[in-house]
Amino acid sequence: HWQNNKKAKDPKGITNRALVNEAHGLGLNPNKPAYLEELKSIKDGYPASWFPHGSELQRLHVSVAHEKARQSGLDVKNLVLDLRQGGKDRIWRDDGLLPGSSSGSPGVHYDFSRHRPITGQEELLLRGFPINRIEFKGAADSDVVRLAAS
Repeated sequence: HWQNNKKAKDPKGITNRALVNEAHGLGLNPNKPAYLEELKSIKDGYPASWFPHGSELQRLHVSVAHEKARQSGLDVKNLVLDLRQGGKDRIWRDDGLLPGSSSGSPGVHYDFSRHRPITGQEELLLRGFPINRIEFKGAADSDVVRLAAS
């Protein structure tokens, strides 16, 4: 339960609290992400399959970014969010391009037009790599994401 996460002392715990506070400030319930409710109205089955490998924190991050962008008048349909960043360091773009990274480390980007994270092959393609000339057999998607970020 998000509100009981006040004992965390590590940077992740601080980010969790900051994100929960931001969600409350936007009028969101951190335990019931509004973005997920919107997805339910778009297509049946999203609640069961939407971002299944994402952590609870990442799903809250997506919901907060969606609501903040919506309230700011950004083009939410073309929003791309860097999930490595949290709290006040959140990085997103509303022009469909990948956000830059302040850390330089590989990470997950969430694409609101597809309602899912961008795959490693999509990351490579977006960065200009000729993916039709690369052999991906046996490579995990996380490895391909790391390749794209290097």
